[in-house]
Amino acid sequence: MDKLVLFNNIQLKKLLNKRSGESKFGEHVAMLTSITSIYDELKNLDVTHVIIGLPEDVGVFANYGKSGAYNTWNAVIKILINIQNNEFTRANKVLILGYLDFTNEMLKVSNLDQSNKKDIVKARKIVKKIDKQVTYLVHQIVLSGKKPIIIGGGHNNAYGNIKGSSLAFGLPINAVNLDAHTDFRPEEGRHSGNGFSYAYAEGFLKNYFVFGVHENYTSDNLFKSFKKIKTIDYNTFEGLKIRKEVTFKKELQRALNHVSNTPFGIEIDCDAIENIASSAMTPSGFSVNNARTFVDFFGKHENACYLHICEAIATADNEKQIGKLITYLITDFIKANAVKIISYKPKYSANFYDLNIEWLKAYFYVEPYDEEVLSNPLKHIINKGGHIFFAELDKEILGTVALMPTTEASVFELTKMAVSPNHRGKKIGQQLMQHCIDFSKNKNLKSIIIYSSRKLENAIYIYKKYGFVEIPVEDNCPYERCDIKMEYHL
Repeated sequence: MDKLVLFNNIQLKKLLNKRSGESKFGEHVAMLTSITSIYDELKNLDVTHVIIGLPEDVGVFANYGKSGAYNTWNAVIKILINIQNNEFTRANKVLILGYLDFTNEMLKVSNLDQSNKKDIVKARKIVKKIDKQVTYLVHQIVLSGKKPIIIGGGHNNAYGNIKGSSLAFGLPINAVNLDAHTDFRPEEGRHSGNGFSYAYAEGFLKNYFVFGVHENYTSDNLFKSFKKIKTIDYNTFEGLKIRKEVTFKKELQRALNHVSNTPFGIEIDCDAIENIASSAMTPSGFSVNNARTFVDFFGKHENACYLHICEAIATADNEKQIGKLITYLITDFIKANAVKIISYKPKYSANFYDLNIEWLKAYFYVEPYDEEVLSNPLKHIINKGGHIFFAELDKEILGTVALMPTTEASVFELTKMAVSPNHRGKKIGQQLMQHCIDFSKNKNLKSIIIYSSRKLENAIYIYKKYGFVEIPVEDNCPYERCDIKMEYHL
């Protein structure tokens, strides 16, 4: 890994702007002083995310695009290390690894003529060499159990991200791509416009969703091809934002359903964001907040395995804005990953019992029916077709909730929701509820019901906020404390 240049204390001190009474992100991130085996170093490191830079735009050149993406890494790192460190940004769980040095490759391309077909062929051969470097580094990071955040470079690097992740998991992965273009051009030699098509052809990419493709810049042949391939799906920017045929929120969920069954990568091409300097800058595109919502939404899923932000062009005039934009996207991904919703495993049985017993004792008392279900969740919930979920942060279980089947087909009861006393007030319960709603929609359930007590005014307010409506409580309700029943129609 001779091209890996580690981010170190010398660089940090040079870029860090300390201020009295403030704690900066760069003061708390992890760094490596030396490296012999990337996997071994990362495996034993107590971090969740690894940030790497790819300062190159050879792939952009090879696709007849506008150069400049090689500057982005430097612009981002200046801003990133100087944001505030707090409970939200969680710098202590981040390693800034460094960047891959493609100076020689960039020098070779600087001597090529973009209008000369032979020079384009040469550039595409160089991209193939870059692929190997990116693939290896991403593979080592993912294999170590960390989530890479890849910054800069052209969208050609999607290939290395996908291949490296696929090799680490030992299976094809999926990808969702916020992009004005499909980047699924023919396999005509490697460049920034065919990273996904190469990964797909070689078996590293399975399900692929392009979010917000521009109708004006996608060929009829590509649209026809996509419609024939079940594992590839898309929506168009015009359908979303101009004609408003579909909603942003619903399309996020549709895209998630398409990619979330296995590990998937999140790709952000900055040419999809309106008026952001990029290799194919657009005057009509998604807002910055749309892009942030996109990252947050997909980043929350436990199968999100990496984030790649590419094609932005940083110059002396705009580097602060580009740096801030990408820093927002980086931290949105870190925050989204902070609390993970995971599924039941036998080792979590004690957490399920303890969290619920504590909550019941604090607000009510433990009824015999509670004790029976909580003592044997496998028998009463899982084996009957139910589901139990947990909110996890840094390997600590913070909360839990269950979906239990009822006597009515496709109607499940949302029950046994409890959050650790130390973590209440952080909307963990709402994250668990949203997960149950999304999960139920994905399973095509009819509705979700809740048995509760009017004593829990805040909880009732939140249920109504999410769309639950009150319905009559049956005479044989299983809970003595219940005096209200609510239903959410899916």
